[in-house]
Amino acid sequence: MNVVTPWRGSISCEGGPVIVANLADFLHWRGTDPLPDAERRELHLWSLFTAELPAHFHPNGPNGHQFIPAPDYATLEAMRDELFSFVTDRWPGTTITRKFERWVVRRPDGAALNVVFDPTSEYDRCIRDLPVVKLHAFEGDRRCLVWSVVPGVVHVLRLAAGQLLLVQVEYADDDEQAEAAVQRAIEQAQTGDNVDEMSFVIEQSTIVVAWAPVSAGDIARERLSDECSATSPGVPLEFATGEAGALLGMPLGTYTVTTGMWDDGRTGGGWCALTLRDRRE
Repeated sequence: MNVVTPWRGSISCEGGPVIVANLADFLHWRGTDPLPDAERRELHLWSLFTAELPAHFHPNGPNGHQFIPAPDYATLEAMRDELFSFVTDRWPGTTITRKFERWVVRRPDGAALNVVFDPTSEYDRCIRDLPVVKLHAFEGDRRCLVWSVVPGVVHVLRLAAGQLLLVQVEYADDDEQAEAAVQRAIEQAQTGDNVDEMSFVIEQSTIVVAWAPVSAGDIARERLSDECSATSPGVPLEFATGEAGALLGMPLGTYTVTTGMWDDGRTGGGWCALTLRDRRE
């Protein structure tokens, strides 16, 4: 039977969710690294003058973001070219510029049309229609748990009960109150009456908790060795953005995933707990 030694660390997040993944899956995580053209399948556009475009360029209504599927990249390019031709013909003097993944089509009156070939990255895929927490599949059968957070610090706690707890204190007057808030989150997560969100399977002893935009390719491969256990301390992972990840060991098995929030007027924040349900030796 595995013994679990408590451990605590933290990761920095500049916006966007955090992920939890088995190490073998995280090694294939590419975050915001651009996806190859072959994996782009949607013409994504948004503009204040969407309603003035041909109807097939706003299938989701006259306003808001439009996601138009294409069977292949060549079709995607043809759709973009048709759109650009329409705008430049109708409004002479329109300019088209590109910055990174986005084209900006600007009419003479200053109104802009933004165009992107989606998905731009695995990160882009994982945040599409993101609720508080979800399971995300990538590269076939690889999986990660995605938890939505705001910019700030996420505390990573491995508890003696075989529970992994992520806590974010969104506001507090001082460090003492912030620490009290973390303890409150621990108590909430351990009450046992929280609504189950889903299950997540830890299949190898070493897992990674990381800010979702980072890529496994952004850190030396030797830092991602499968040597952690539930009795050894976790290892902070230094990415270009700072300590945006942690490598740690957990008991193998199926974990129930629950989430919660609190706001008592002095502090507020949220938590996500992975609680061991069925241990696998």
